[in-house]
Amino acid sequence: MSDRSAVVKLNKETLEASFLQIDYLKGLKKDQIAGLCKLFDGKISDDDLEEFEKLYRAVDTEGANQFPVSQLGPVLRMLQQLPTEEEIAKLIETVNPKKSNEKKSEPKKSEKKADPKSSKANMEEAEEVEKIDFFKYLLALGLYVRDPSEIADEVKKAFEILDRNKQKYIMTADLREFLSKLGDCLTDEEIDEMIKLADVEGNGQIRYEEFVDMMTNLSPDKKKGKKKGKKKKKK
Repeated sequence: MSDRSAVVKLNKETLEASFLQIDYLKGLKKDQIAGLCKLFDGKISDDDLEEFEKLYRAVDTEGANQFPVSQLGPVLRMLQQLPTEEEIAKLIETVNPKKSNEKKSEPKKSEKKADPKSSKANMEEAEEVEKIDFFKYLLALGLYVRDPSEIADEVKKAFEILDRNKQKYIMTADLREFLSKLGDCLTDEEIDEMIKLADVEGNGQIRYEEFVDMMTNLSPDKKKGKKKGKKKKKK
């Protein structure tokens, strides 16, 4: 997200004008637009809103104005957020209650022998239905997204608790446990790569303040302000 100290935030009036220009939100009811304006009032800029829309278009690969709820975690992570699997589940229940709270129908007594293949197909079909549109996507962001600097401070405080000797470092096992709690947002390979980057001296000790700052600098938002050539050096 944009640097809060240098960017003008949108108010309810400017938010409404911006929302009405987004194709995904055309046909939305006035009270829904008003709800979004209230949720984001003074919290985001035009650049943030543009970033939200671009990210949504990237995830909405079929252009159907919806994407699987399973992608919500990775999307939040791309916005420099660190949601746990439990937080993501609660967020989905909040923005998409009808789908997440839908009760499965109990099998009839006459249908004692169910076809395993048919049951599996029905489960996969149910999972495919679990999607959110752009409006619910914005609701999720409005309810969860916070400034990356605030998250960084919280993560550092969490690591300070693990740093019992107050030596400004934690062990790689502690970092692995922390990253694994982010659920399906990170693969085992990504966690291994992060630990390799963090364990600069190769002694199993992580300078957590430097690690958190490093992860902030590697975020998509930070990359925008840097020249693309810096990441890939060509000889």
